Amino acid sequence: MAELHRQSLSPENPWPGLDPFDEADRAYFHGRAAESGELLRLVRRELLTVLFGRSGLGKTSLLKAGLFPELRDDDALPVYVRLDHAEGAPALREQIFRELHAECAAARVQAARPAGDESLWSFFHRRDAEFWSDRNRPVTPVLVLDQFEEIFTLGEESEEARVRSAAFLAELGDLVENRPPAAVQQELEADPTAARRFDFKRAPVKLVLSFREDFLAEMEGLKEQMPSLMYNRFRLLAMSGTQAYEVITRAGGPLVGDDIARRILRLAWKNEPSPPVEPADFPKLEIDPALLSVVCSELNHKRQKADPPLDRITPTLLEGADREILSGFYERALAGLDPRVRAFVEDELITGRGYRDSHAREDALALPGVTADALDALVRRRLLRVDERQTVRRLELTHDVLTRVVLDSRDSRRAREAEEAAKARERAAREQQRRNRRNSALVGAGALVVIVLLVFAYWSAWEASEAEKKVQDQQHEAESMRLKETADWLQDDSYDVSLLVNLEAARTFQTRDASAGLLQRFVSHPHLSAFLAEHQSRVLSVAFSPDGKLLASSSGDGTVILWDVDSHKLLGRLPTQRKAVNAVAFSRNGKLLASASDAMVTLWDVANLQVFATLPGHEKEVTAVAFSEDGKLLASASRDGLVILWDVGRHQWLAAFPRHKTDKTEVTDVAFSQDGKLLASASTDGLVILWEIDNHKLLATLPVNKKKVKAVAFSPDGNRLAAASQDGTVTLWNVANRQPVANLLHRPVVNDVSFSPDGKLLATASDDYTVVLWDVDGNREPQRLKTLVGHKKWVKSVTFSEDGNRLASASWDNTVILWDLSRRKALAPLKGHTAEVKDVAFSQDGEWLASASWDKKVLLWDVNHRKEPAKLTRHEDWVEGVAFREDGKQLASAGKDKRVVLWDVVSHSPLPELKEGHKDRVYSVAFSRDGRWLASASEDDTVILWRIAGGAGGVKMGMLSEHKDAGAFLDVAFSPDGERLATATKRTVVLWDVASRQPLATLPGHEGAVSSVTFSLDGKSLASASYDQTVILWDVASGKKLATLLKHKSAVLAVAFSQDDKQLVSAGQDGTIILWDIERRKPLATLKGHEGAVWGVAFSPDGRRLASASADRTVILWDLDLDHLKAEACRTANRNLTCDEWRSYIGAGKLYHKTCEELPGPEKCE
Repeated sequence: MAELHRQSLSPENPWPGLDPFDEADRAYFHGRAAESGELLRLVRRELLTVLFGRSGLGKTSLLKAGLFPELRDDDALPVYVRLDHAEGAPALREQIFRELHAECAAARVQAARPAGDESLWSFFHRRDAEFWSDRNRPVTPVLVLDQFEEIFTLGEESEEARVRSAAFLAELGDLVENRPPAAVQQELEADPTAARRFDFKRAPVKLVLSFREDFLAEMEGLKEQMPSLMYNRFRLLAMSGTQAYEVITRAGGPLVGDDIARRILRLAWKNEPSPPVEPADFPKLEIDPALLSVVCSELNHKRQKADPPLDRITPTLLEGADREILSGFYERALAGLDPRVRAFVEDELITGRGYRDSHAREDALALPGVTADALDALVRRRLLRVDERQTVRRLELTHDVLTRVVLDSRDSRRAREAEEAAKARERAAREQQRRNRRNSALVGAGALVVIVLLVFAYWSAWEASEAEKKVQDQQHEAESMRLKETADWLQDDSYDVSLLVNLEAARTFQTRDASAGLLQRFVSHPHLSAFLAEHQSRVLSVAFSPDGKLLASSSGDGTVILWDVDSHKLLGRLPTQRKAVNAVAFSRNGKLLASASDAMVTLWDVANLQVFATLPGHEKEVTAVAFSEDGKLLASASRDGLVILWDVGRHQWLAAFPRHKTDKTEVTDVAFSQDGKLLASASTDGLVILWEIDNHKLLATLPVNKKKVKAVAFSPDGNRLAAASQDGTVTLWNVANRQPVANLLHRPVVNDVSFSPDGKLLATASDDYTVVLWDVDGNREPQRLKTLVGHKKWVKSVTFSEDGNRLASASWDNTVILWDLSRRKALAPLKGHTAEVKDVAFSQDGEWLASASWDKKVLLWDVNHRKEPAKLTRHEDWVEGVAFREDGKQLASAGKDKRVVLWDVVSHSPLPELKEGHKDRVYSVAFSRDGRWLASASEDDTVILWRIAGGAGGVKMGMLSEHKDAGAFLDVAFSPDGERLATATKRTVVLWDVASRQPLATLPGHEGAVSSVTFSLDGKSLASASYDQTVILWDVASGKKLATLLKHKSAVLAVAFSQDDKQLVSAGQDGTIILWDIERRKPLATLKGHEGAVWGVAFSPDGRRLASASADRTVILWDLDLDHLKAEACRTANRNLTCDEWRSYIGAGKLYHKTCEELPGPEKCE
């Protein structure tokens, strides 16, 4: 494999990129003089110094290029040690001695040698353990143990490694704390004169432990045996702008001018090359030195590769650098590696939305094309780093800023792959078409020769026609899959477009991929109700009417639009004839709407969509308006620094609050308390002012932030005030004592805040394109609940409806989004259980759903009407499993109380008890298709067969247990013909003959306990799920493995076939549900809706619903009905594709039509 070697640093190459600086690079190591000096001071002061900091801050560089030269000037000998924890490596103590004496030899230092297996304490406390330089001066060794966190990861990978690491830590503790080890104490007891060999007061050595900050807790766990760990510590932080400027200019010298240096700072700070950072802002910056080094290194690489090469880095080189620099680094990091390694990085190490993710190294090595050498190369090239925690080594990108270029590369690669796959399918279809035509022609020629073959010719022509139709279907299917893949690609960035393209995929050919794609999209945005997209410019504000039926939105296009909330339709436009309308607010009775624009406040008659009154008074643009609760007062805020209070009935100015007014201060927002006694105003001076309404006086000034306060909101009870700031924080204040009670973080900028009507939720709108919901119930610490994703640009405004069920947000992407917080699209949670739900089953007519729970109950749900479920209570402990009889009249349940209970579904009452049952917990029950038999699987290592006798209950007829691979039975399933039984055990799958009660076959293949088994409807296939994270498909007749389905990242707990045997569903311990295409052995959709493990899944008989049971105490009904999903997609997108979108995603050569007939959109495209 080709490897990339770092060039030696020189005036032409002064930055090492993501490689660490070495001691030889001292002349190019800048910006860390203060840290080097402080670290030297600490080393001089104590025997042990602790250095820690997060990954990527340059701890190794600081040690080697900063501290080590200082130590040598100080008559100290730095000894760099990175312990090798691999099996077969020398003892850890021996590794230290080897590095010490290798360094002594290199520096020509005379040193004593350890005797035999002498301990660290014994060696360094020996009186003859002296170190002398070639100038005959005493030298102090400084043992620097870098990346010491590996002792908690690699050092614990095996029992042998753990023992070795524990012994070494104890030995290290003896040295640091000056505790003579037991061996020395025993020696002294046997021979007191041996004490003359040791200096008990001091040792001629220093020690530095360097490790990642996220292992601080593990290090502090050693404080009892090594108390000195808690003192003499140095935490390395990110560089300031001043330090980073020094890195650029002092290392770069003539290569970099001042303006370019400040542009590079901006690039490393904000990932944009302009404008240059002002020197006054240097102290505010936090720069990752590794990222800064790679930016400088890549720019220098561009300089050298220019034609002709340039003498210095120029502004031209910075153009597009936000992408080119990192893309160049990314491509060189992947140079010479298998293309499948790139796919691994792009598919597994960033999320669907492009955030950094991690992947277990061991799992990565199981992927095709991914080798240990390739992963090691990516680590050496600083594209990846290894995060080693709790015995699991996880791979991740070295820096968040790399995610953008990785995401771009992934999108390009997937687009190419989709295009190539579509072309390949089309080529195959055309080839088949040509063959069919040739065959048809031959048949025609034969008919001319022999009249007798006319019938055969007719049949052949019909066959050719059918083949032609098949080819056309294949072409349509290929096109549908291409569109679905395009929709996948668009989902995160353009959700509405993604839905419309997916609808076109379903229209082209109704594949399972297309319907699963729609379901997965709804699951990814469960609360997004609809896009409202009639504005022609950025949307600046939204407000619900008090009855929740109307929504008003204002925009930079100078209009206010009124929307019908239920139908999502535009009701009317208010033509303000202004450049931009910054804010809107409804009066309490909903009859008036106030809008803010220019220096004017306008009151509108909502019923007639006419101007009711205009309120002039401000000198500059009005930024916000708010009605008092009784609707009699209106407050307005302006960039002129004034807050004006208006009498709404008389349209008159009541008072002006000028305290904010300075030459530069602007008032950004105003809010009334619900009792109407207080008014809060926010401004660009970082203050919130509380005003008393009655006497128009200033009550208090709240110093929120040094940066602009963007928005304020009172809680409904008036006890709290939320203030949103430009630095991405929201401060919650106690109004009574004027003290902050909590800080919430929603970076980079919070533009608006809104309390829910009950005061329990707070919504924040941010420049990160999202709305975040916070739990701000006063009885507990605020917690982030949900992040609502859907906008494509900054979110500027957010507001709750009066009932708290809806939320509206306005964005610079020209849209308003309606969010429904009371429901989730395409799924319906059924809440009724008070403990984990372990199993679900549909009745054969699909009208009833039964759920079994650890709350000791079985609940019967009316699927269509969602009425209060019937509660079946007879079990005395957890209920583990449930199953309907084929006729739907009886239900069986299995429990931890060792019982199998039969129920009458109509009366909801238990049938006579089954006698002589199990002796331990019963996990599962299953009826045969004819309803004559019931099987129950138990922890007592048996399966019992019961003969069901109608309303009289059942009789025990036999037991399955005599099998070497049995053990506890976790699940059981009948074949459709009732002749076979499949069982899942803690070791394997066993097939049984029902008539003889004898095992037919053992199906080995899983590496963990088998949790679930199920037969296909035709009885030819069996699926099994296991704790080894796999699902296996088996051929029942031969017992051979057909396929292993690999997608889950945790134990698979349940599996079920659809009624048409075309789909399979599996459920995982991590809460994920995966739909599989059985024919192609590929996942169709991954569904995430539960907040706990999913224990059970079942398809409805008509295949239109999927039920899942979870540890989160809920059952979810998932909507699989394609017609429902298509209608909901149109209702959500609430528009049609534009002509440009059609040409880009559907195809320029395809005739345009409206995807959603009743919605706005072009009638045709030229």
